[in-house]
Amino acid sequence: MNKHCISVVVLSAALTGCQTDNSESSDNTISTGAVAGSTAALTYQNGHLVVLDGDHILAYRFPDEGLAELTGSYSVQGAETVFPEGESTLYIGRNGGASILNLDENGEFSLLGEANHIVSCDPVIVDSGIMYLTLRSGNNCANPNGANELQVWEVSDPAEPTMLATLAMPNPFGLSKNGDALWICTGNGLARVNVADGTNPVLETTYPEILCNDIIIRSEAEAYVTSDDAIYLIDLSGTSPTILSDITPGE
Repeated sequence: MNKHCISVVVLSAALTGCQTDNSESSDNTISTGAVAGSTAALTYQNGHLVVLDGDHILAYRFPDEGLAELTGSYSVQGAETVFPEGESTLYIGRNGGASILNLDENGEFSLLGEANHIVSCDPVIVDSGIMYLTLRSGNNCANPNGANELQVWEVSDPAEPTMLATLAMPNPFGLSKNGDALWICTGNGLARVNVADGTNPVLETTYPEILCNDIIIRSEAEAYVTSDDAIYLIDLSGTSPTILSDITPGE
């Protein structure tokens, strides 16, 4: 790849994220005020644009003038998704686990730790030292017999990730967190999981009328979800999610 520019092809692939039997990308609000995706392959961290390109994690700096500069590259086999946390940490979801990287102010990567699991597609988000992974099987996830579950990990010490709990779920996709509620797009619809106790995640309910691949929490009361045919703004404040508006292809 040319060090002075990022191709449209790479950016398109980055926005797609981990591919499954359905399209997907999921998001979670982070402390910078930006939005980070649990199944995104493109993010911004420590002054750099971070892009997944196959098994390589690339960091770019954009100067005030001139073209973008490639500052760092790191190889992670089976990389699928990238999620930023804090000022310099990146969580790379891969089909065999999650790699935790540091990205310094010069745009150079270093490995902090790894969490390993059975080969499956692997979106990931992190909140307050707790990492949430959704594992999904399928022909496009390297292992059609892989796991279908939520995993909760303690990652306050990135060098020693510790699994706290698992919860079996039907083909879970993207996820996002709002307080003690973890919202997960599953094969049966949008699910709400209570994670107040990280060692005991509890599936509270599933809404089959909200079929989605991706969810991004906008505020306590609102979220965006994507499906195969539209993007929806939904209201989370009531007893069940309701669709407020939508964007369909061509609009």
